[in-house]
Order: sequence, then structure tokens, then C-alpha cells
Amino acid sequence: MTDPRHEQRFRLLTVAGVVAGGALASFLLDRVEVLWAVLLIAAIELAMLGVVATWSRWGRHLFVMDSFALAADVLAITLGLHFLGGVEFPFDWIYAVYLSAVSISRGPRTGLILAQWSILCYGTLIWAEYQGLWPHMALLPVFARSPLYSDPDYILTKLFSNAVMFNVGALTAAFFAGAIRSKVEERTRELQQAQVQLSQSQRLATLGQMAASLAHGLASPITGIKGSAELLMEELPEAHPGQRRLEQILHWADHLASILDRLRNLGRPTKEERVPVEINGVVGEVLDLAAKLLGQRDIEVRRVLAPDLPLVLGSARLLEEMFMNLVMNAKDAMPNGGKLTVTTRRGDGPHGESVLVDLQDTGVGMSPEVKKRIFEAFFTTKGERGSGLGLNICRQIVVDHGGQLTVESELGAGSTFTVRLPAAR
Repeated sequence: MTDPRHEQRFRLLTVAGVVAGGALASFLLDRVEVLWAVLLIAAIELAMLGVVATWSRWGRHLFVMDSFALAADVLAITLGLHFLGGVEFPFDWIYAVYLSAVSISRGPRTGLILAQWSILCYGTLIWAEYQGLWPHMALLPVFARSPLYSDPDYILTKLFSNAVMFNVGALTAAFFAGAIRSKVEERTRELQQAQVQLSQSQRLATLGQMAASLAHGLASPITGIKGSAELLMEELPEAHPGQRRLEQILHWADHLASILDRLRNLGRPTKEERVPVEINGVVGEVLDLAAKLLGQRDIEVRRVLAPDLPLVLGSARLLEEMFMNLVMNAKDAMPNGGKLTVTTRRGDGPHGESVLVDLQDTGVGMSPEVKKRIFEAFFTTKGERGSGLGLNICRQIVVDHGGQLTVESELGAGSTFTVRLPAAR
């Protein structure tokens, strides 16, 4: 229901119309009793103005007072019609105008109920004048000579036509108001989405400029790290245990260099060569690299890797980046330690066989509100420590590989992220 105070102006006009019509009838017909009726209905309507002006004080009685105000409006219109000629007055469609306004502001149900009340008031007016219970006030001489208010056929026709007009007016107004309201709400949602997308694009553009500058500054140190690692590998014997660590340094230095290359082209579409990838190898490599960081948090890692999994067609580098982000996200969710279980398994996807990877942590979990927005760009629960891009990038990588990334979580019960990737054919 809209704010009833919006109808103060209409209610004030109703009071003015009733007073003017009653005064005119009293003057032309020289009937003093009309003035008392005018004063009565004017007092009622002015009282309604006072009620609406202090609407916030009525609290739980709002619906009752609003209904009383609407009913009083119809009575005022009916008495105004009586003073201006009753059934002979040609502008009785004022009912339909008022009912249309009510249907728009209150809805079709209220409009239809008020339409029946209007028919009852209008019919009572006609019947009372026909029976002589109320004096008929013919303002025009032609009606005084040939009064229509005493013609039964005219009265019934007028009552029936107005009944149809009142109901059709209320329904039509409600229908168009509903259609317009739905259209406005739809356009508002589209505008809000466009504003969000524009804001994200602007933030990505700014982030891209910063990332390009950062990538340029880091390129030289990475080249130095790779060069030093390669020199050490040449100096150490092939059987030296440090060779394995140096290989990992070179591998992740190359990986970091490719990430920096992506940062330089942030916001631009990039194409990665797709080759058959063994998921267990990618997951194992990520867990080996993250083992020390997880151990520092007292996080136990359990691997349940299914043998003989089908290969996945994709970019090993991007998949490593995605799984590393998910592992680091699980680490952040367990600040006081816990358990991370990584499981690989076969599955049936919508287009054939698939490979699934579950990352289950015993962390803090997330609320339904957070879960709903967890993959949105720039949404983070880590405050200033988070960029809000990690999980969004993870989902984008999985989607680019033709897969799905989903999450199941309850507050205080941990989270499980599931990556589904289609098997290579």
C-alpha cells in the first residue's frame, strides 16, 4: 500500500468540491438544510485530512483508518453529486476516476471493494431521491420540468451502466498500473545490473593499469631468479636432492611469468593452448608446493586421488593457478588449523564422462548470503587483505575449460568446493 498522505491533495479538492456544490445548491434552491449536510461532510473529510497528516501515530490501526478514509471519500463524492443534481448530473464518472486512482495506489482488490461501496452509495442516492426520502436538487430548469430522477427505466439504466463503469475502471487501472509497475521494476533491475557491470569494468580498468605497471617491475627479478636457478642446476650434480627443488623453482617462476603476462593483458581475452592434462599430477604438484604453508597453519592434508582418471583437455598452467587459489582459500578459512581433504573421482557430465575434484575444509564455512555472492568479482570476506578476484578467476578458468565450479557450505561446518571438468575425447 502506498503512503496515504499522497491523497491529501485529492481529499482537499473533494472537500472544496462538496462545499462549493452544496453552497451553490443552497443558494439556487434556497434550502438552508443543505448547508448542514455540507458542513457535516466537510467536517468528515477535514477530519480525514487530520488523520492522514498524523498517519504515523496510528500504528497497527493504519489499515482500519485508511479504509475509513477511502469510504468517507466515496460518501463525499456521493453527497457532492446529490447537491449538483443527483442522477441527472452528467459528470458522475468522477467515481471511476477516483476508483482508478485507488486501484493504482492500493491494488485491484481494494479498488474492486471500493467499487461495490461506490455502487451502493450511488444506488442509495438514486433510490432515496426516487422515493422522496431526500429532496431532489435539480439545478437546471430543463430537469425541473422533466425530472429524470423519477423515471424508473432511466434510473435502472444509469445504475447498471455506472456499475459496469466503476468495476471496469478499477480493473483497467489496476491492470495497466501492474503492467507499468512490472516494466519499471524490470528496467530498474536492468539499470542496477548495468551500473554494477560498469562499476566492475571501471575497477578492472584501474586494476589493469596498476597490474601492468606491477608486471613490468617484476619481470626483471623473475628473470634473475630463473637465471640463478639454472646456474645452480648446472653446478650441482644430477643426483643432488636440490635438483628437484630447483626444478620446482623454475617451474613456478615460469608460472609467475605467465601470470604477469596475463596481468599485462587484464580485461582482454587470452587464448591458452589446450593439451591433454593429467589432473592427479596437477593437484599433486599444487599440494606439494603448498605443503609448507599449510603446515605452518597446522592444517592436515589428506589426498584421496582416484587412479586411472581420464585426461582433461586444458591448460596445465591455468588449472594449477585455479587449484592453488582454492587451496589458499581453504587455508584462509582455517586460521586455527584444521583438515583439508582433496578427492579426485570420475563423474558423468551432461556431455559425457568428466573428472571431479573436491576440496573439503573444516573451516569457518559461510552464511547463505555469502555463499550466494562468493563468486562475484570484487566480493570478499577478508576485508583489506582480499581483492575479491580469487574465486571469480577460479570460476572463469573452470568455465573456460567447459566445466563447473560449485560450493556447498554451512556457517561453522566448513566448505566443499567441487570442480567438474569434461574428460578429453
